[in-house]
Amino acid sequence: MAITESYIHPDGRSLLSPQFLTDWPLYHTIKNRITRRESAGENGAGQIITVNTLELAEWLERSHIAFDAYCVSCQKETPFFAPADEASKIAAARALRIGTTAPRHGIYSRFFNCRRCSDSYIYVVTRQDAQGLTKIGQSPSASDLTLQSISDYEKALGKEKAGEMIRASVAATFGFSIGAFVYARRVFEHLIDKAEVKAKDAGIVPKHKNSGAHPPMWERIENISDFLPSLLVKHAHMYGVLSEGIHGLTEEKCAEYFPIIREGIELILHQSQEREAREASEKRFSAEMAAIQGDISKTGNPNSE
Repeated sequence: MAITESYIHPDGRSLLSPQFLTDWPLYHTIKNRITRRESAGENGAGQIITVNTLELAEWLERSHIAFDAYCVSCQKETPFFAPADEASKIAAARALRIGTTAPRHGIYSRFFNCRRCSDSYIYVVTRQDAQGLTKIGQSPSASDLTLQSISDYEKALGKEKAGEMIRASVAATFGFSIGAFVYARRVFEHLIDKAEVKAKDAGIVPKHKNSGAHPPMWERIENISDFLPSLLVKHAHMYGVLSEGIHGLTEEKCAEYFPIIREGIELILHQSQEREAREASEKRFSAEMAAIQGDISKTGNPNSE
C-alpha cells in the first residue's frame, strides 16, 4: 500500500517540513489545490495526486509530527512532538469548527511539547475554508522562534543591524513581508559596506567598470569577493531578489520567499562569524609565535632562525 510521502506547495516546497509548520506566515492562504506525492507501494511506483487542502489540514491535525525548533524555555533548539494526550485537545478544537454550507470547513489545531523540558510548547492554528488553508494563529510566534538564532549573530552584525533582522522576522510574521524585504536588504547592504571598509584598510582600491558614482551591487561584490563569505559571493543575485521584492513582487510572493531569504542571510552570517573567528585565532597564533621567537632569540640559540 502506498503511503503519503509529502504534500507539495505549488512552488515545489514540501508542506510537511518543520519549517512549514513554524515559518508559514500568518494569514497566508495556501490555495485549495495542492499535490500529494506517495511513496512506492508493493505493486509499483508511487504516484502524484492533486488534492484539496482540506486533506492537508486533517493530516496535520491527526498525524504524528516531530521536529526541531527553538525552545524559549531551554533557550536552544530542541525536539518538539505531539503529546499522547493531544486527542482530547483535538476534540476540543473540533468544537470550534465553523461553516454551515461546508461542514468540514473550520478550525484545525496542533499542540507540540518540548521533549527536553516539557514546559514549553508550540501551538499552531489553521482555518480551512472555500479559499484554502490559512494559518490564523501560532504561539510562540515565528519571530519568537527565530529571535535567538538572529541574536547569535549580533557580533557579526552589530546591535542595530541585528535589531533590523529581528524586525524583518516580526514584519513577516504579521503579514508585512514587503517590509521584511526592506529590512533584509538593509542587512545585506551592511555586510557589503563592512567588507568594503576591510578591503580599504587592507589597501585594496576597487576598480569600477562604470564611471557612475554608484556602481551596481554585483560589481561591488566582485571587487571585494576576498573579504566576503563565499556563500554571499556565490549568491550575489540575492540582492536582486530583495530589490525585486521591494519594488515588484506582491505581499504574497514576499511572504512565500522570505523564509528562504532569512535562511540565506543566517547562513551568510554563520560563515562570516566562522571567518572572523579563524582570522582572530590566526592573528593570536602569529603574535604568540613572534613572542616565542623573540624569547628564543634572546638566548642566542643559533637554531632559532
